[in-house]
Amino acid sequence: MKTLTPPAPKTGPEIFQNVGKEKSPIYFGRGVLSLLPGILQDLDFDTLYAVADDGVERIHGEALRRTLHGVRHQVLVFPAGERSKSLQTFEALVGRLLELGVTRRSLILGFGGGVSGNLAGFLAGTLFRGIRLAHVPTTFQAQTDSTLSRKQALNCHGKNLIGCFHTPCFTLSDTDWMATEPRRSLLGGMSESIKNALIRGGDFHDYLVEHLDAAVAEDAEQLHDLAHQSILSKLAILREDPTEKGEAVILEYGHTLAHALEMITSGRFTHGECVGIGMVFNARLSRRLGILQAGDEPAAEALVARIGLPTRLPADVSSEALLEAMRLDNKRRGRHIEFILLERVGRPHRGPHGLLHPVTDECIRETLEHCR
Repeated sequence: MKTLTPPAPKTGPEIFQNVGKEKSPIYFGRGVLSLLPGILQDLDFDTLYAVADDGVERIHGEALRRTLHGVRHQVLVFPAGERSKSLQTFEALVGRLLELGVTRRSLILGFGGGVSGNLAGFLAGTLFRGIRLAHVPTTFQAQTDSTLSRKQALNCHGKNLIGCFHTPCFTLSDTDWMATEPRRSLLGGMSESIKNALIRGGDFHDYLVEHLDAAVAEDAEQLHDLAHQSILSKLAILREDPTEKGEAVILEYGHTLAHALEMITSGRFTHGECVGIGMVFNARLSRRLGILQAGDEPAAEALVARIGLPTRLPADVSSEALLEAMRLDNKRRGRHIEFILLERVGRPHRGPHGLLHPVTDECIRETLEHCR
């Protein structure tokens, strides 16, 4: 377990309203897990089914069970890792839920990181054509990024190729969980915060330039502040486009290559590390196409590198393999692979095709080779 600097006294929770028409409060703060019994009292459900990977269950399962004392509940466990974000795991969890007597009045709770949240979300969004969902995210990335989106997805022949939209009835983000998150996972989760700054700029970009470095991972109060600012930065984008089909597609910056690399390397890199490499690639591609200003390419890479995330492609992953994987990108609309590009740090480029720009295979290959 990591040793953090002594935490500041816990303060009352902040409550944010997630995007969309449905009521979906986000309870955020240190020690807010204690609010869970009170929140559940206001919901009419028969059984709560928590979905967690075996690592989270081992570390935090007892704390969740203590908090749920007196609440009818079951904890369903699956193997940790991106490979579990699959139809096979989904089918196994559906079978277990049916054995336990799940009904339309039940509540599915995603407990853990992004994989747990997506599995829980897809279960809740599809079982009986939709039952209620809630989230208790335990990682930086889940608290600041994945649980804020209504997108629930599984990997099938590619990354996030099947899914649905389903809104949680609440999210409970307790930043005390980060004290036990592995450093590599924690730093990788910050890549999505960097992404928000690169595509939106403004005060949040200035905040990261001033405060972000790898030492943040060792300071509980700074982590709390960074998580707070990251949530606000993403919600500001999502409020313009809750389904991420219009303006909020900019949140996919760096993800076309990232998803391909993540699938090819099968867990060798974290999602956040792949996003870091993908963001640097997108900046280089933007510069190569004459869109990004000269000084902004190194500035974009520097923001990724300052917390120690990788910025170069591994030598043993071929450009052809990456190209083939990117052809399965879930944003693709035509013959060419499409990317979010920058015209300067903090401003995505809008071209004749909108915010997504088709790029030729030749240009992609050349840029991939310059990212090694």
